Amino acid sequence: MEISSTVLSELKQRITSLEDNEYKVIFQIIENIFEQQCQKVVKKESSNTLIPILPFISKTFSKTLSINESSLTNKLYDKEEQTIYPFSDDELKQKEIIKTLEEWSERKRMEILFDSDIEGFEIGNEIFSRKVMKKSHLFIIVIATNQDIFGGFISHRIKEVNIEINDPKAFVFSLYKNKRYQKLKFPFKGNKIGESYCLYNAENDFLITFGEGVDIQIAKTQGIGRSSCEPFSYEYNGDKHPLISTYDFIPERIIAIKMY
Repeated sequence: MEISSTVLSELKQRITSLEDNEYKVIFQIIENIFEQQCQKVVKKESSNTLIPILPFISKTFSKTLSINESSLTNKLYDKEEQTIYPFSDDELKQKEIIKTLEEWSERKRMEILFDSDIEGFEIGNEIFSRKVMKKSHLFIIVIATNQDIFGGFISHRIKEVNIEINDPKAFVFSLYKNKRYQKLKFPFKGNKIGESYCLYNAENDFLITFGEGVDIQIAKTQGIGRSSCEPFSYEYNGDKHPLISTYDFIPERIIAIKMY
């Protein structure tokens, strides 16, 4: 799928109208990235929302980021109108998440390999397993219907399906629980020889699991599997519900991100 030509045309027009040469150069770089990555920037059907490679490009391209450090964290600034635009809650949440992923992986570049909003994760759908196969340094992020955000990190290069893999550098994490940002990660138990994660084939009821199949198990849609979290194979320090606010969950969206 390709980015809408209308959106790309609007971006070009907005860049041309910018008076500040410094910002014009910055946005021209962004334009080039859009053109190079047009297969990965998707315009969702019946929606004006873009799934971008660069998460914080302003929705209206005439607005530019203030270079004031305090404003940069939570505001947009329109130079001509001298008006401050607060970031939305979703944009601030994305900023926090991306900063955390960079910190945990010790890598600064990322690529969205899979987004279930676009590609789905029903039984028989092999897109997820195909996209993550032969990849390493992956964040598998789950957004539940109650808006808990959590998941697992895989450092090893994924080579096969339906095989339990031991990855000592794997960990599970929780980013939002009960609508609060908590930034918690839990390492794999060092003295345990067992499953860090398992990727499943298209016909299995589950998409992927972490930790003996119980710490996080993500069920596919249109199947009989049940998505749940139960502390077992990772170091949780006694927390009964360390990852999400309940035992069971319904995955609303799943995103796979590769770090470089």
